[in-house]
Amino acid sequence: IHSVDTGEAARIYASEISAGLPPEEIKSATEFYRSPEGRRLMEVVGVATSKSNQFILDRMGEAALAARDVLTVELQDISAEMAE
Repeated sequence: IHSVDTGEAARIYASEISAGLPPEEIKSATEFYRSPEGRRLMEVVGVATSKSNQFILDRMGEAALAARDVLTVELQDISAEMAE
């Protein structure tokens, strides 16, 4: 497993936000997210994001295992044919 460059991820995130919003909107959003309501929203969004990401990763893992099983059978068939 490769490590994730969190610095690069943060750079991409910040770059997209700054490209998509004018400075006044970034300032307003920052003020909101520093408020109690904004901090609470970020907590809830964080939990929701974590749960949805875990669901996606679980399904991807299941799909990868299923694909591995199919490929294993196909490789066994090919090996058996080559042995004949």
